[in-house]
Formats: sequence, C-alpha cells, structure tokens
Amino acid sequence: MKDPDPALLLGVPMSVPETGGAQRARPGKLRVGELPRLRDVDTADDAGKVAAQAPRTRFAQVHTRLSARVAVR
Repeated sequence: MKDPDPALLLGVPMSVPETGGAQRARPGKLRVGELPRLRDVDTADDAGKVAAQAPRTRFAQVHTRLSARVAVR
C-alpha cells in the first residue's frame, strides 16, 4: 500500500475462520483477492508444521534452533 490506513483493518477479527469473509464484506477502498490458504502460527505445534512445510526457510532454521534449546532443558 502506498499510504497504509489502519482503519481498513480495524474491527476485522484476526486468526479466525471468518477473517477473510469479514474483510471481503466491508465496504471500502480495498480490492480483496484470494491467495492460497496458509497455516496460522499460534502454537508450537503450528510452528513445527510450518517449518516442516518450508524446511529451507529462515523460519525453519530458527524453529530448529529454538526446539533444540527447549529439548535440552
């Protein structure tokens, strides 16, 4: 966005199945399109699944490092 406007997202519920529909239903200046569905990372289990889907990413590298630290404790 050239000029971000927080008001375009205020009041839209986040991290729930209804997020996309709620945004599409809002009148306003945004043109909203569909992208492939991605997993939301809210838990350690989510993080592990995302890291496994994209093993060569920085996210996966950090997840591996942090998981090793937790396992040592």
